[in-house]
Amino acid sequence: MGGGSLADHMQQPPGGGMGGYGGGQQRGYSQDILDPNFMRPFPEVIDVVRIQSFTDVKGIWREGITTLEGVFADYMSRINDEFMRKCEEFERIRRQLLNNYEWLN
Repeated sequence: MGGGSLADHMQQPPGGGMGGYGGGQQRGYSQDILDPNFMRPFPEVIDVVRIQSFTDVKGIWREGITTLEGVFADYMSRINDEFMRKCEEFERIRRQLLNNYEWLN
């Protein structure tokens, strides 16, 4: 590598600083993590009003799963009803065809 420190041999990304994430000292922020100006403000402020307890989260999960199971059961019931209607229609047409066949013979 030659002389100098590792930092001397590393290339600076375009825009300088932290890989283009704010420009390092170009915008008044230090690249030294021990410097108080190192921290940059986030673009979005996140306010946490309340953190759910684990039992509340489990209850919400169970309620959601129960709702999903109910929707699935309703859907399967509708499919079953439609299948039964098709079976009845098939049997009706089958009887008609057999009656016509017997009449022809």
